[in-house]
Amino acid sequence: MAKKSGGLNPFYVLLVLIGIAFTLTACAYGVMAFKVVRTKEQAAEQRQGAALLSYLDEHGAMLMTVELALLALCTAAAMTTDRYWIRRDAKRAEQSPHEDEQRPPTE
Repeated sequence: MAKKSGGLNPFYVLLVLIGIAFTLTACAYGVMAFKVVRTKEQAAEQRQGAALLSYLDEHGAMLMTVELALLALCTAAAMTTDRYWIRRDAKRAEQSPHEDEQRPPTE
């Protein structure tokens, strides 16, 4: 059985990476918002991760906006270039010899 080696649209890879970054940022931003709600006594006891939370307090909204814009751009790019990558892979498959033709016949 011949294995179909399909090409990979690089925008899909970017979508996955940026999606993971956006998810982590959104979760950290949610933790920051939750910690703000806590009382000052409880917040003073747990200062771990304060650098990340203070960074998100200052730049979190802008960071999430940029990540969301990048997700939108990569989504549009992936959809518009999808036909190109499919055609390119089909053309490569036509030009390369088939796997079945390379093997000697078995009896």
